[in-house]
Amino acid sequence: IYDISFPRESKNFIDVEDINSLDNLKNSSCIINLAAIHRDDVKPLSRYDDVNVNGAVNICECARKFGINKIIFTSSVAIYGFAPKNTGEDGEPNYFNDYGRTKYLAENVYIEWFNENPSDKSLTIIRPTVIFGEANRGNVFNLLRQIASKKFVMFGDGKNIKSMAYVENVAAFIEQRTMSRLWPKFKEKNRNRLFYPSTKNHRELIFWTSGVIFRDEFQGNAQKFTAPPNRHFTCFETTFETLQNLQTAGKLRG
Repeated sequence: IYDISFPRESKNFIDVEDINSLDNLKNSSCIINLAAIHRDDVKPLSRYDDVNVNGAVNICECARKFGINKIIFTSSVAIYGFAPKNTGEDGEPNYFNDYGRTKYLAENVYIEWFNENPSDKSLTIIRPTVIFGEANRGNVFNLLRQIASKKFVMFGDGKNIKSMAYVENVAAFIEQRTMSRLWPKFKEKNRNRLFYPSTKNHRELIFWTSGVIFRDEFQGNAQKFTAPPNRHFTCFETTFETLQNLQTAGKLRG
């Protein structure tokens, strides 16, 4: 476990595939597992099982060995696959690739660990949508950069919902879970799941994004880029703070 902004040798390196390296977790009170194989071009496909599933098995074995009774696991919205409209946390798994499949299998590994002694254990499973933030160069960044280039072409009516989660929101929730045993709204005994929803479609996202990136050009018509009342969503409010930071640093245009 180490912060990529600091020298790797200054931190404990843990590999979920190497059960001996997990001895570094001795004396810990909580395990947060974000490790995963997730790319679409992974070869061989068995790597998904090696890391996502067997890694969960090793984490649980480590927790048993050192008496660690709290685990937080970042799963994925990918377990829902092509889910029906308005699917929530209780939606049926309908994964369509090995990433979603192995994330779902890993969830079951952790649930089995939890069920061994639920009165003394705490398990949080988080199923995030696409996560974005500073220094990320994934799909969301590419979308924002394309909008900033003024060469963005949208296919369809743009009413499809774009589910997104800002990295600092996810991190804040994980931090909260490390300090709390139960979260009343989502508690099922001591096992918790969190699924990130979204209330923004592509048209709204483009509307907001353009208003921030090109704010200097639209100062005389700022009202055009005013959000509809009561349509704020914390994740997206933070999105535009991020956009302003990126724009100031010249990372989106130029």
